[in-house]
Amino acid sequence: MGPYSVDLRQRIVDAYRNGEGSMREIAARFAVVLSTVQEYLSLERSTGSVAPRPHGGGRASKIDDARAQQLRALVDEKNDRTLDELIELLEHRTGARVSRPTMCRALMRLGLTRKKRRYVQANRTGPMSKSRVGGSAAERGRRVRVG
Repeated sequence: MGPYSVDLRQRIVDAYRNGEGSMREIAARFAVVLSTVQEYLSLERSTGSVAPRPHGGGRASKIDDARAQQLRALVDEKNDRTLDELIELLEHRTGARVSRPTMCRALMRLGLTRKKRRYVQANRTGPMSKSRVGGSAAERGRRVRVG
């Protein structure tokens, strides 16, 4: 669930500032937990606003733009390498050791697929006629007399 709306946050703070109840009563009235009311009051005191803080971000990917170009070059050289081979080669070229899921996500971001077509050698005898394909008459789609 995302953050509560700024409107609800402001109504909670205003209700407390206007003395419409204790923090616990305000929390019950707006169906939020006590710590939410406390957080909104603290947020308004420190920033002057009840707007949610920006997301803190996350961990930066080990495969930045430069390494992504190296990865693309590795795939262009030979496109049927396994994830493990790509991991080893990328580490050798850039010094960055990544996990298999990280490698898979990087390939998806680059628009590269890991699924390759299977190339099967053609049958020398060619396709068989319909009368010789399948097992029983029922499997071939013919009517079978029972009884």
